[in-house]
Amino acid sequence: MKLPPHFFGIINLAKPAGMTSRDAVNVIQKLVKPIKVGHCGTLDPMATGVLLICLGQATRLTTYLQHREKVYHGVIRLGITTDSDDITGEITAQMTCTPFPEQMLNEQLQKFVGRIMQVPPDVSAVHVAGQRAYDLARKGQEFELSAKQIEIHRITLDDYKHPDLSVTVACGSGTYIRSIARDLGYALGCGATLASLRRTAIGPYILQEARELETLKSSVDIMAAIGSPLPGLAHLQQIMLPAQFLPLLKQGKKLNAFLLKSLEFWQGFADKTEVCLISPDGKQPVGMGEYLADEGTIQPKLVLSDVIHAFSE
Repeated sequence: MKLPPHFFGIINLAKPAGMTSRDAVNVIQKLVKPIKVGHCGTLDPMATGVLLICLGQATRLTTYLQHREKVYHGVIRLGITTDSDDITGEITAQMTCTPFPEQMLNEQLQKFVGRIMQVPPDVSAVHVAGQRAYDLARKGQEFELSAKQIEIHRITLDDYKHPDLSVTVACGSGTYIRSIARDLGYALGCGATLASLRRTAIGPYILQEARELETLKSSVDIMAAIGSPLPGLAHLQQIMLPAQFLPLLKQGKKLNAFLLKSLEFWQGFADKTEVCLISPDGKQPVGMGEYLADEGTIQPKLVLSDVIHAFSE
């Protein structure tokens, strides 16, 4: 089955352990060539769980999708540190430590909640002078990563059987669960590393509804697995476009916001509010824009021309 060149959408994939996010993309890419394929939210090879695979012009929506809350279940092992801050790295130190009171562990975990500064692991994809940190680390070169602001929405201690504690972390984009494990070990004075990790959700996309990679063996399977990116954009203001507005959008022209919604609707909206523009049938995003309050217009910022073309056929 040959897929149309304007094929578009998202697959909620359950990434298995032992492969990179790029490896998973490559598997899908072979089935849908020459359609472009990408992913949202990198998972380390050790990690499993929800990986959003974007096809066609849905790859242009990754910035918006990556901002959705992510939920992880992880196991942190106390008494050990590694150069990668997870169990796959080289052991750098081991320490015998007695069990901690659960209340103490929970109190330490809650100190990570909120907007905090976090230093990424040395073995990570962060750029350092134009190179990936993991490449420099593997070459034995010395470097120092800067702390970045991230946001942890909540952490729960699910189970503790010394030396392993199971946690659930809900967080924003750019968070390293490996760094939480490392920093918890520092705080406790015994060292710690991440023993396992599973991502259970990105926004509305949950692991229970994810497709196993082994079930995607043909373009027919891809057709059955793909869905609209619209649920992943539900955090934005969404406006349905009547068909007569599609040519204007395709040309990148400003749209009269008051013709799309009443004046009362727009009152109180901040200038440059992000807006998701939806196809006339309400099923697909056709572009992204921002509301210009002084003009009463929507300035297109991203136009999904392939989706507009498919709708116009």
